[in-house]
Amino acid sequence: LPGEISVAVKAIEGGRFSRYAREHIRQGMTLEVMVPQGHFGYQPQAERQGRYLAIAAGSGITPMLAIIATTLQTEPESQFTLIYGNRTSQSMMFRQALADLKDKYPQRLQLLCIFSQETLDSDLLHGRIDGEKLQSLGASLINFRLYDEAFICGPAAMMDDAETALKALGMPEKAIHLERFNTPGTRVKRSVNVQSDGQKVTVRQDGRDREIVLNADDESILDAALRQGA
Repeated sequence: LPGEISVAVKAIEGGRFSRYAREHIRQGMTLEVMVPQGHFGYQPQAERQGRYLAIAAGSGITPMLAIIATTLQTEPESQFTLIYGNRTSQSMMFRQALADLKDKYPQRLQLLCIFSQETLDSDLLHGRIDGEKLQSLGASLINFRLYDEAFICGPAAMMDDAETALKALGMPEKAIHLERFNTPGTRVKRSVNVQSDGQKVTVRQDGRDREIVLNADDESILDAALRQGA
């Protein structure tokens, strides 16, 4: 949010870092972090009168919250629509923060929450965010051609569907911005074929070279590097 620096970590079943963060990081601890990377975002301009769209699912709300709050604060004549997908209302991240934003900008923030495992009065707000859902919203609630910029973040399949749907509904490709937390694909369980312990590899991290010793039970070079404190 404007004036704040914060990090969101959602606990993922089987997740290595999210589990560690939840179990070990406590208030008052000091963490060393890198500067933000990537180009996803928007630089608000006070004189601009824009219409913006955000589509998020699950933890994909994380970058959207800052973009929406900063834009509405900096551009007093602009409007934002957020389409946010979750399993249930109870599983929503930043539920209270979004409610506070809606209360602060009731005429300028349109919030559409879609739940896949919660029964609602309107079928439009039940299910998952996919191409069919966006087509339905475009036919009844939202004119996607009116938006100047669109921001999408969430699971890879949702993002691909949303991007395709927005293009089909008339939004220019250059106006669509995506933030991918990871790349889809099958993880190779054993990417290092080490026949015996003691083989060495040089890893460059933050401009410095470090020698890592590989063991036969390491699944990858990354596993070996983490085991040795890299």
